[in-house]
Amino acid sequence: MVRQLMRENQGLINKDWGMTRSHTPFTDGILQAEYPQEVQYVDYPRLEGKTDPRQHVMRYGWMMDSARANDATKCRCFPITLSGIATMWFTRLPPQSISSFDNRQ
Repeated sequence: MVRQLMRENQGLINKDWGMTRSHTPFTDGILQAEYPQEVQYVDYPRLEGKTDPRQHVMRYGWMMDSARANDATKCRCFPITLSGIATMWFTRLPPQSISSFDNRQ
């Protein structure tokens, strides 16, 4: 999978990285939700694609629960915890395919 992503990403320009609103994997409900005032985001180790992603998501969920983050905040802050190949994977998710933070899958 890593090799495939690297081959696909040869020659990409900035607009191809999923950063525009029309390419975000988040639904409008996630994008339009308000951030709770009491949430304080704690720096969290980055997932680069070399460790177990399920463990990363599970620990991230616990950390955000302890910070009293709502579902939309968990979703919108998650990409900050990605780096390297994990970021490329995230930006390739289908538009509007994430409607909640459900780490049970």
